Amino acid sequence: AYGHLAGDRVLAAISRLIRETIRATDIPARYGGEELAVILPQTTLVNACGLAERLRVAVEGLKFQPRRAAQPVRVTISLGVATYPEHATTTAELIDGADQALFQAKRDGRNLVRAFERREHRREPVPAAERRRPAVALVQLPLIEV
Repeated sequence: AYGHLAGDRVLAAISRLIRETIRATDIPARYGGEELAVILPQTTLVNACGLAERLRVAVEGLKFQPRRAAQPVRVTISLGVATYPEHATTTAELIDGADQALFQAKRDGRNLVRAFERREHRREPVPAAERRRPAVALVQLPLIEV
């Protein structure tokens, strides 16, 4: 509804916010047309979900003023988190787990953070202090239609 330029501005603002929020060791990347991924080395599921929630709240607080809008536009994001080796044994499985969690966040109403849950056989949770492994957070960007 607001055009490509407005979408580019939203993407740039969210990307900047992510870079300002993550640690120096974390790796942000664009993953597809409207998704971003953040690789979080040496972190826990609890910390990865905490970071994802901080990002969600920060984006929710942003206001954008597209040229064709009378009022500022509120933007929200949905996030999915998965960790290695709890949720995956390969990079592809890790990204797939984060993607499944992301879609669960969208199904649950959007503007949410969800962690991947393996449904076929759940393991006992490992204390967060004992699991400092790579995690991936996928961020679903808002789609601003042309």
